Amino acid sequence: EQEMHGGRDEDRDCHILDSVAEEKILDCLEPRVTLGGCLIEHHSSNWFPERFFDLVVVLTCENGMLYKRLKARDYEEKKITENVDCEIMQTVLQEALESYKPDKILTFKSETEKDMEQAHAAVSDFIRSWGRQ
Repeated sequence: EQEMHGGRDEDRDCHILDSVAEEKILDCLEPRVTLGGCLIEHHSSNWFPERFFDLVVVLTCENGMLYKRLKARDYEEKKITENVDCEIMQTVLQEALESYKPDKILTFKSETEKDMEQAHAAVSDFIRSWGRQ
């Protein structure tokens, strides 16, 4: 197993993703992604090459709901605040819009079961149509 991180951030209780780790991850993913049919889940898409993706999905959530979800997961207050601030500023969506063509990006709310079903249906439709290309 490769260490694909730059250490640990104890304040945020997560691994550090520095440029060396990013390169290791990209080198590992490149041969797999080239074959197609891959799904990559990550909270930030802007450091992945555009050629990696046929579709970028951004999920959004109302700030108060996001706060409660992260609190229920026992996230540190600093990490909760950082995540909620990113949601307020729409950081993930902005990064996607700056990094990929708009027709590759789908945005969905992720607040209710109905929201998740709609996102699932749209992504499933995309996958079915992708397989026919």
